[in-house]
Amino acid sequence: MKKFLARVSVFRLFSAGGVLGAVIALLWAWLALRTAEGPVIISFTSQLGILRVGSPAVLYGTAIVACVALLIHSFLVHALEKRNRFLAGFLAVATFFLGFLIFIAYAAIISVN
Repeated sequence: MKKFLARVSVFRLFSAGGVLGAVIALLWAWLALRTAEGPVIISFTSQLGILRVGSPAVLYGTAIVACVALLIHSFLVHALEKRNRFLAGFLAVATFFLGFLIFIAYAAIISVN
């Protein structure tokens, strides 16, 4: 176990957490909206109300693109870890927060629908 923990860096854990957040958002959206017959609310505000409606496929596509982008971030973190630790750390934390924000956005969209 100690050898495994010695090989896994904090940067990789942060970037994996971001990817995991986006993947969980995608799975949660699919489970919650798979029975949606009509259009779903995609964008809304408390002042103006519903701004955009669309099919669940739009939400799935957006989540898939976000997962791919976060995977690319994770690969960049892995590649930069030996060369530039500051940039790798910055990108790892940014990946984590992007994944967290994607999860929060999908949670809000699912709660409205």
